[in-house]
Amino acid sequence: MTVSKFKKAICLLLVAGFLAPLAVGCEKAGGGAGNGSAASLPKDGAQGTLTAEAPVAESGGLALDATNAGLAGDAAYAIEPAQGLPKLGGEIDVDAYDFSLEGVTRVEGVLVLTIPYDKEELGAKAATGNVCAAYFNEGTQEWEPVSFDIDEAAGNVTIYTDHLSVYGCFVVNDE
Repeated sequence: MTVSKFKKAICLLLVAGFLAPLAVGCEKAGGGAGNGSAASLPKDGAQGTLTAEAPVAESGGLALDATNAGLAGDAAYAIEPAQGLPKLGGEIDVDAYDFSLEGVTRVEGVLVLTIPYDKEELGAKAATGNVCAAYFNEGTQEWEPVSFDIDEAAGNVTIYTDHLSVYGCFVVNDE
């Protein structure tokens, strides 16, 4: 299988991962948060505390929104660049970040995560079909597709989830 066919197959798998929740009646909210580009991402990550009055953390285009997560009280958060992870399918680099809330791994509601992608890497191509998102399953040591929205104007993906882990996005190019 050529690199081009491999990358198309990966994107199709990720699109299938996006459509699966819709097929069982799960409705997604639209839009995305943040306005950064990959060039402005914080290299050292971000840390702080989410509160009922301030349930959203944003830094350099990255965001963790716990508005509808059902958190009880304040929660310390961290968004750290993930290092040393395998490439997707052994070939594709993923810009990945470890999103965490102190003492929380799963929530009753929905967490909204935003990760910017490198718009320059797309060139003249549209983001739809060429930008994808995934989460790193530590148990299997593999990237798994997640449901996401693309905000082409802002250059980011928005992921809706009920658990925190390492999430990332990547651009698929036909080389």
